Amino acid sequence: MWSVLSGGTAEELRSGWQARDQAQADETIMIVRLRQRSSRYPDLSPRQPYVVIGIEADQFRILNDAGRPYLYPPRVFACVDSREPDDWVEVRGDDGERYAYPSAIGKPGFFEDFFDDKPHAVRTFWRVVNQRLAAANHVA
Repeated sequence: MWSVLSGGTAEELRSGWQARDQAQADETIMIVRLRQRSSRYPDLSPRQPYVVIGIEADQFRILNDAGRPYLYPPRVFACVDSREPDDWVEVRGDDGERYAYPSAIGKPGFFEDFFDDKPHAVRTFWRVVNQRLAAANHVA
């Protein structure tokens, strides 16, 4: 039944799952923690690991405790794992500021579209972020 529904044998499916799990485990994920509680950042918690989604104008974009992808200054975080994902595309702004994101969410205007609730941007964002979070769970 497995081979009819999936197009492969149970052993082929098992091998595919193992390969996918290994690829996720090998994925590099940048993880930070808030150094200390701050009234300036009430939406962040100390000791909570945060996956860095990208870097925009030298700021970290992370999902805060409310699940919103906001920008925060790197100085308020300690790096748990400073390795940046291999799929980030980096560019420099006119003043040398750094931008680094997965290509699917790194386009100019992407986050404006996301915060304007444009369906394509919202779907794309959550697909990319869910892949990152799943990989982070495999690493943790």
